[in-house]
Amino acid sequence: MKKLFPLFFTFMLLNFAHGQIDMASLTLNAPNSPMCSSLGISAMTVTVKVKNVAAASIDFSVNPLTVTVNITGASFQSFFTTVSSGTLAPNGTLPVSVTASANFSVLGSHSVLYTTSVTGDVDASNDSQTEIIVVQAPTLTYTSGSLSQSVCSGSPIADVKFTIGGGDTGATVSGLPTGISGSVTGGILTISGTSSAPGVYSYNILTSGGACTPHVNSNAAGAITINALPTTSNAGPAQTNCNSGTFTLAGNTPSVGSGLWSVLSGTATITSPSLPTSTVTGVPAGTSTVLKW
Repeated sequence: MKKLFPLFFTFMLLNFAHGQIDMASLTLNAPNSPMCSSLGISAMTVTVKVKNVAAASIDFSVNPLTVTVNITGASFQSFFTTVSSGTLAPNGTLPVSVTASANFSVLGSHSVLYTTSVTGDVDASNDSQTEIIVVQAPTLTYTSGSLSQSVCSGSPIADVKFTIGGGDTGATVSGLPTGISGSVTGGILTISGTSSAPGVYSYNILTSGGACTPHVNSNAAGAITINALPTTSNAGPAQTNCNSGTFTLAGNTPSVGSGLWSVLSGTATITSPSLPTSTVTGVPAGTSTVLKW
């Protein structure tokens, strides 16, 4: 009898170990992060993969398993389901569909806590896991600089900056004049440069690079006006009159801008200061007058 007691005691310990229950939350099979807000995500299926980490199979008809999902952060939702049929072998895994109506339509980070619960579970440390589901949509945010600018030909514009987000990483700008372009660095779009092509240019921005659509199309984000430089002035030849203080000027007509006569030295009256061929009177005999156009 002295030898039988240790053998019987060992048998009881092994039998107890084989009867333990230990179900663990393994991974969140669905949904996957990130998600796009445009994909109809107001009724999503949430699937949790669970694992039997015990040494013995579990019979769910005897030991029902409850899987609970609690969502916080961008939204607040709770769901659960119970598995009450079938068996799962040791180290076996099982995908459990907890709900088909989770609403992830709100942009932002949704914290998903999923938990397994079964009577007699010997290890609570592996019952729960948390994963973050990010819901995003492409964004383009104006940051600095004037959206609409007017500069002279050959002069640089002030930089215009936008921040690209929501999963998108790049952008193209169309409609800009030669010499002015857009470049992206670290999620910041900068429009800059110098142009010598006069005109009014309305520009559009289209974001790119992310998995989500539609990308942002700014549709006339702003306008850049390049003003042509004024026509170079020409006052015409010097003139000399005998016995008359009246002259007819011969300035050039500007194709860009306007002109204005002024007296630099001497005495004279300009009849029409803004007319290239204005008359000038009142120049005293024996004197000279210098005019500027």
